[in-house]
Amino acid sequence: MAPPPQAGASPYAPIAAAQPPPPNPYASAPPPPAAAVPPPPRAQVPPPPQGARPGLAQSQAAAPPPPAASKYPAGDRSHIPPNAMPIYEILNPKIQFLEPRAPEKFKKQTQRSASSLNEIFDRLNNETFKPETVSKLVGLAQAVEARRYDVATKIHSDLLVNNNDEYSSLQIGVKYLIQMCSATWRAEETPSQSQIL
Repeated sequence: MAPPPQAGASPYAPIAAAQPPPPNPYASAPPPPAAAVPPPPRAQVPPPPQGARPGLAQSQAAAPPPPAASKYPAGDRSHIPPNAMPIYEILNPKIQFLEPRAPEKFKKQTQRSASSLNEIFDRLNNETFKPETVSKLVGLAQAVEARRYDVATKIHSDLLVNNNDEYSSLQIGVKYLIQMCSATWRAEETPSQSQIL
């Protein structure tokens, strides 16, 4: 026989929710959360300078410095050092003689030769040639004076190969000069012309 309901308890009262069991003091503790690994640092790229255009930095860095200004004006011959003076004293009279006498079909070659020689004289006056180049040019001029045009041609070729940085822009004019002097010497000339060439 069931016991009678307790006084005051309503059969329609809601049933209390079940409470969670108390924690077990002997249970192992859960593992700590894994430590967060920071991302690797990003390389700092310096910003380009203001006004710089992309792709020009390397080309600007590799650009050669501008040529130094000449100490003396073009056409001045008063500062050619004594060791280089034979170049001027021998070759200048040659081109002065040839230029007004060249046939019309050789005018351009003669003008090119005069331009190259004037550049050589200007550079000698400002002492911008290396000593080795000056020494070879002296030998070339002396060979022209002695009518050893084969020797002058060999020195010309040596300058073109071994002193190209200083001689390349001058070599055509010097080559024309050697050829014109050789042709003039071989041709039948008057005595006055033979004395010069």
